[in-house]
Amino acid sequence: MSRTPLDAVIGFFAMRTPVRLHSPWLCAAALLALAAPAGASRVGLDRGTFVVYSWDRPVGRETFTIDNVNDTILVASEVAYTLDLGKGPEDVKKSMRYATSASDWRFIRYNSFQSVHGTEYTTGGVPGSDTTVSVYHEVNRNGTVDILERPRGRLFVLDAMLYANVQALLSSLGAGGDSTDVAVLALGNRDTVVTATLRSSGTDRLSWGGKPVTVRTLRYEQGGFGFDVLVDPAGRVLRVQHVPSGLRVDREAPPVKRATPKPKPKGAG
Repeated sequence: MSRTPLDAVIGFFAMRTPVRLHSPWLCAAALLALAAPAGASRVGLDRGTFVVYSWDRPVGRETFTIDNVNDTILVASEVAYTLDLGKGPEDVKKSMRYATSASDWRFIRYNSFQSVHGTEYTTGGVPGSDTTVSVYHEVNRNGTVDILERPRGRLFVLDAMLYANVQALLSSLGAGGDSTDVAVLALGNRDTVVTATLRSSGTDRLSWGGKPVTVRTLRYEQGGFGFDVLVDPAGRVLRVQHVPSGLRVDREAPPVKRATPKPKPKGAG
């Protein structure tokens, strides 16, 4: 059987050795619901749906929102995929909540959840000191906690099958942030903190919503792995692609509005 680009994320499902958490307070803090309290001031920054393709075949959808709630950026995402985990195609769902401060996108906490074959997987992270981040993985509420070193300053999160995190990273940079180095917590079967690079690679034209759009093309590189990001003038990620593997992720365009037919003048035959 030929490998698909989604094989790269299968490692996320690998069972870790279940042990009781020695720091229950950490688990409880990370699992706090990242929901806006009643009466919160909410400003919508972005929302949309990413459609994931493997060699032009749709295999998943991610619906996301990015809101400013009481000076906290909240990223929420719901993902549905069809994956072959060795026993034929099956549906896999995953959800994510990601919080940062609105003023400087300082990492506050992260949590993702999914269920596979009746087994519940939870992943999360909270910052420790200025130079550490605590990451936990749970399998049916048993799990491990690791403390990783990180550079001072902002820390971003990338997680398997979640592309709203790429949008959050791009949104944090603002105008003129095309070329920069960023610290990234890369979550998966082996968690790591890496220094990633984002570099401008020019401009291109993309058909989106039935119209041609001029996009900025950016190259993301992380520890020998990279992908391309196409961003419109408003800062929205329209496409993420890894050409060698056939992976393409497109932001779903709004429906094309049909022109309202003009009424015929009275008396016209």
